[in-house]
Amino acid sequence: MRRDYLHLGYKSRPSLDRATQATLEQRQALFLPANNMWARVRYAGAFAEHLKRFAARLTAGEPIFLVTLVNREHTVPRKAAAAFDIARVKGWVHQVLHGTSYVGMVEAAYFSNLRLRDPFERRHVSWHTHVLLWGITEAKLAARCNEINGRYVTVVEGVPAAHYRALKQEDVFGRSLYVCKAPLTEYRVWARREECFDSETGEIFQSFSGRFRVRSRPIRPGDWIHMSVVFAERDLTQLAFAAGDGRQILRGINAQALAAFDRWEAQQGYMKER
Repeated sequence: MRRDYLHLGYKSRPSLDRATQATLEQRQALFLPANNMWARVRYAGAFAEHLKRFAARLTAGEPIFLVTLVNREHTVPRKAAAAFDIARVKGWVHQVLHGTSYVGMVEAAYFSNLRLRDPFERRHVSWHTHVLLWGITEAKLAARCNEINGRYVTVVEGVPAAHYRALKQEDVFGRSLYVCKAPLTEYRVWARREECFDSETGEIFQSFSGRFRVRSRPIRPGDWIHMSVVFAERDLTQLAFAAGDGRQILRGINAQALAAFDRWEAQQGYMKER
């Protein structure tokens, strides 16, 4: 779909410079560019394999959780998303999840109709994270999430800044793949309305309820191109991060994912000269 869109010459379609377009090709996957689908598949496989093996070694009854963290301060207009420093997101997660062990990825959610600071800018990117976390009881994690939700807000009223789900051991592999997914959907936010009754006139009318709903759909080709630019200068090892015992797991993930690059680099002439 991406290839057809780039070559069929749609009117007013976004374009890619040659360097960015090159990062999308299959042969570039060994460098792990974050906008390359083959690289995503390779990295997700390594990520899921290592987490599955780790989960199998946990003692019976020791919980592991999928935690999602979103902060409105990390939502920026699409045109500013490529320059956004994702170290801000990772630093915030380390702050609010201190004392636990986890491995996670920074992800970008594309919203096509948000109006935040600029009323004329509707397209935004919300940088957020999904992590596989352990080393804490469910009661303590629930209290931690409640604390986070009391201090931070997201771009959509009613959507919590932190939420989690406990995983069964057999779910860890699939949820690990989910953590590594590329942004393949886009989101639209709609105001919820409710019927109100005017006791003086007897009129029934629709009014804003103060709540919102979020709908998703497959990302359109033009927006997928824009998101390819957002990720063009990043690689997957930069998006991944860990804390506590997760650091050793992440080192293993990166070593496996970069094995093809290491073999390629060893074959280069400049390596032989050295």
